[in-house]
Amino acid sequence: MPLMARARRLLKTEGVRGLMLGIARFGSAPVHRAFWWESFRVYEFVLTELGEVSLAPPVAGLEVHVIECEDDADRLVQEGYEDFRLTIGSSGRRLESGAVAFCAHVDGVLAHVAWVALSEDAKRSFDVLPYAVDFANGEGCSGGSWTFPRYRGWGIYRYVMGWRLAYLQSHGCTLCRNATLADNVAALRGQEVFPHRVIGRAHVRRLFGRTRWTEYPSDGGGT
Repeated sequence: MPLMARARRLLKTEGVRGLMLGIARFGSAPVHRAFWWESFRVYEFVLTELGEVSLAPPVAGLEVHVIECEDDADRLVQEGYEDFRLTIGSSGRRLESGAVAFCAHVDGVLAHVAWVALSEDAKRSFDVLPYAVDFANGEGCSGGSWTFPRYRGWGIYRYVMGWRLAYLQSHGCTLCRNATLADNVAALRGQEVFPHRVIGRAHVRRLFGRTRWTEYPSDGGGT
């Protein structure tokens, strides 16, 4: 997305504060590429224990759209919904790789985007972390979630996570894996309502572009 268009979108939906935060995120990107120190929990969601997901929308006007290709995205725009491709970088490449987007709109305005993958190429398009996913044997993965600041705290992440797990289940997956930031309390709480195991704890360290991923097995229990 052109930077000026992205800035206009932030100013319109998030106000001056949101625009300034967006500028700060953009300015920190080169630093992030050189230096990165984070801790993660590696999750395994047990889709055979999921049952039927029937969460009620947490807010009026919320709709979730499953986008599997550019044509799906084009149709959504024609129906009057905000185009997520104008906000989320590399969306076209992600869709082309086979990744599936879940777009949550509130009264037509984009509030949240998240992804799932059924192949390694699709996973790499939105998640570079090297935790193992056995795609050939019924595993899928989720990741790449982003909620716009004005919509945080509404329960949208949890609601869309239910959609993502149900999608993977309907496509023959028995497990879904992801790696979630250990300090992202909202995401941890939002996804731990579903049957899960914490199968590992991991650290990523990047120094001058050289990245090291260290993963330790966990006890496998839900937390």
